[in-house]
Amino acid sequence: MKKLKFIARTLRGIESIAASEIQRNFPSASPQIGHREVRFSAELNQPETINLKTIDDLFILIKEIKGVDHTRNSITFLEETFLPIDPKFILHSLSQVRKIPPRFFFTVVGSFLGKRNYNRFEIEDVIGKRLEEELPGNYQSSKLGKENPPYLTFRVHLWDDKGWLGLRLQEKPLHRRDYKTTSRSGSLHPPLAHAMAFLAEIKTGQKVIDPFCGVGTIPIEAKTLCPTAEVLGLDFESEPLENARKNAHQAGIEAEFQQSDAGSLPFPDQSIDKIISNIPWNHQVDAAGDLRRGLAPFWREVNRVLKVDGKAILLTHEQENEIGQLEDFGLEVTTKREVSLFGKHPEIWEVVKLW
Repeated sequence: MKKLKFIARTLRGIESIAASEIQRNFPSASPQIGHREVRFSAELNQPETINLKTIDDLFILIKEIKGVDHTRNSITFLEETFLPIDPKFILHSLSQVRKIPPRFFFTVVGSFLGKRNYNRFEIEDVIGKRLEEELPGNYQSSKLGKENPPYLTFRVHLWDDKGWLGLRLQEKPLHRRDYKTTSRSGSLHPPLAHAMAFLAEIKTGQKVIDPFCGVGTIPIEAKTLCPTAEVLGLDFESEPLENARKNAHQAGIEAEFQQSDAGSLPFPDQSIDKIISNIPWNHQVDAAGDLRRGLAPFWREVNRVLKVDGKAILLTHEQENEIGQLEDFGLEVTTKREVSLFGKHPEIWEVVKLW
C-alpha cells in the first residue's frame, strides 16, 4: 500500500513528545517537527495505530503550495493552486479507516498566521464550493453553524507565503475524548495530559498518583498509556471525584479515586514511582486544605512519598518562584518545557529527588 503524508496538529511546546509517540507507532515514519505540527509518512494498513493520543488533530496532506500573499488576489490563487484534487484517491485512502457513505456533508476549516486582507470564511467558501463540484457531497459553510454534522472536514492552513490543504482522518478531532462526559473549570486538555504521562515513562507495575486529579483526565490518560500500572487519583473535594469515576467508567478504565489533602498524602514513605499532576492553585481552582498558605506541604510530601529513582511530571502556572525553594525540600527541576494552552503559557516541570 502506498504511504500517505500526514500532518499532526499539536499544542505548541509538546511537538517533540508527539513526534516520539508517532515514532513509537510508526518506526519508519521519520517525523519532522514544525510549529504546532508534526509531519510524517505512513501506510493505513493498520488504522488502529492512527489513534494517536498526544495530538489534537490528524490530517492526510493533500497538497502544499507557495506564493500566497496578504492581498485579496490570494483567494483566487488558493482555488487555482489547491484544486483540483484526486477525489477517488482521497476517498479510497479514507475508506481504509472508516466507511464512506454515498452522499455526505463536508466542511472546510481555514486558518492563517499573520494579517491578511481576507478572512477565514472567504478561504473556506472558495475551497468548499469548488470541492463540492468534485466530491459526492454537499458543502456546509461554517458561517451557517453545524446544522448537519459534517462527515468530512478539510483544513486549509496558511503561514508566510505557504499553505497546505488536508483532510481530517477521523470524523472528529482526536483531542475530543468520548469519556469526558463531565468536566469542570481547570480540567486538563487530554492530549497534554497524555503527553505528561508519556514523559513520565510509566512501566508495568509502577504506582502512579495524581494528587490534584479533578475529573480524572490525567489518571485516565496514564492508565490508557500503561494499563498494567497502578494508577490512583486524589482530590480535596468529593464532587470532582464522583465525576472522575464516571469518566473512568465511560473510558473503560480501572483507576482508583479517593479524597485526600495533597499536603498530607495517604502513602508510606518512598512508595510512589511517578507523580503526574496539574497544579492550578489560585488560577482555575483556589487552594484548599493544607495548601491554603502555599505549596510547601505538597513539596514535602512529594519528597517523602517518591521512591529514590521516582519522578514527578507537573504542569505549573506562573510558579517560577517555587523553583528556588525546591532544594530545601530535597527536590530539583531537571527539565522545563513551556506550552501554549488557551492563551496561557504554563510549564511542564520534571522533578526528581536530591536526597
